[in-house]
Amino acid sequence: MGSYLNPGNEMFRRSRNSQIYVDKSGLIEKMNKVIRTEQRYVCVSRPRRRKAYAHKPAVVIELKRGDSAEGAIAQIRERNYTEDLKDYRGRLLLVGINYDAKTKRHTCRIETYAKS
Repeated sequence: MGSYLNPGNEMFRRSRNSQIYVDKSGLIEKMNKVIRTEQRYVCVSRPRRRKAYAHKPAVVIELKRGDSAEGAIAQIRERNYTEDLKDYRGRLLLVGINYDAKTKRHTCRIETYAKS
């Protein structure tokens, strides 16, 4: 569990002025825009130590219901979801997952993204 800092104390001021502090106040605005929309699934991640995770790929995931895993991959490509990862140097995987409510089964497709 993390340590919570009281914004009124010196520890918070010191952290805020350091390089480790990341202001996520813009995240609230982003989340408010996508609540109750088709884009409501948002992944918020944090960077890991470079050496420990350097060999692991980044993943872009699209979830569908009543469509197809291939359709999910197509949407990732058509809507250019990978644009924010254009400077990423590692492997990038595209994952499309579809859930069929009638059969109660899911299908999944994973592709390696080839940067142009």
